[in-house]
Amino acid sequence: FQAEDGIRDDLVTGVQTCALPIYLTVRRPRMGRGTGRASGRERSSPSVPLAEGVVLRNGEVTLALNAAPSLDPGLPLRVAAASAQNALPVAPATLDALAATGGRSDMPWDDGTRSSFLSLLGSGFGLIAAVESFDRIGLMERWVRAWPTVRALPQRNPLHEFTVDRHLVATAANASLRAREVHRPDLLVVAALMHDIGKGS
Repeated sequence: FQAEDGIRDDLVTGVQTCALPIYLTVRRPRMGRGTGRASGRERSSPSVPLAEGVVLRNGEVTLALNAAPSLDPGLPLRVAAASAQNALPVAPATLDALAATGGRSDMPWDDGTRSSFLSLLGSGFGLIAAVESFDRIGLMERWVRAWPTVRALPQRNPLHEFTVDRHLVATAANASLRAREVHRPDLLVVAALMHDIGKGS
């Protein structure tokens, strides 16, 4: 039965991993032709600042013109937090730029980075879509080192509706709704995200 369980787990993980990019593409609103930038024949809406180096343009979260992903290790987290807090998609061109230059494994966890991470976790149910987008480009594992071990990992308990990774994110999203009721909301949302992280090992 162990071999059969392993094969079944691999199948579930493989299907979810392959399906996520398709799901994210279909879910995106058809705005700005899916690039986050207007073509010559389209009128681009004004940019609205959301965070340092992050703006809202054409209904999508995208990089400001002066943003420098290769020089700003905290930028991906600010983009993710802005996306989650506003329940808006990140422009594909922005995700491509962050995937290419914003995935530093030596990212410093200074006050600004920690603040952005907590803002992301405390953003409510917008967190789920943001994590899906950033996990697809490989950045979740930069922020949570053990993430690859729980990605698309099936649950054996029938009471669990989601795979382990989605369960962790949904728990954090639910916990954030209680943040005003506790003395340390930062510990609440981090503990919610991490509470089953060991299942991958």
